[in-house]
Amino acid sequence: MENQMDSSADANEAILACDGIGQSRAYWPLAQAAHIDLQLVRQQRVNLLLMGSESAIQAVMSRLEPELREPIRIWTAPDPLELPVAAQTGTLILRGVDALPPADQRRLLDWLHASRGLTQVVSTTTSRLLTRVNTGGFLDALYYCLNIVCVDLTT
Repeated sequence: MENQMDSSADANEAILACDGIGQSRAYWPLAQAAHIDLQLVRQQRVNLLLMGSESAIQAVMSRLEPELREPIRIWTAPDPLELPVAAQTGTLILRGVDALPPADQRRLLDWLHASRGLTQVVSTTTSRLLTRVNTGGFLDALYYCLNIVCVDLTT
């Protein structure tokens, strides 16, 4: 992916997109992030992990939601996790994915393997999820399944 840095953008608006193994790819101004992410949503339907403040996440989500495939199912922590049938298409939004208890993390990972990419997953968190992975608080395999494209809104 090409670096799309806009010299007129405020440095506070820059985001970091990283690949599924946590390696940075490029910085984009927040105003351009929606355009870039919309291309990924439309063309590849990759899983997205959005990290940052609630307001920054909501700003990006408002741009992404019109492009997500129906039906859209939303889970918000601390509600019980209800997963769609694995053969269904659509989008699953996981708000506050860092709050998933270990048993639900395992269920979600098993569901992701069974669904074989039919359902796109958009996860959000206000914490550094990789830190939880490194301390054993979050399944590493689940982290890498959810983190195909990471949008770090904390930078």
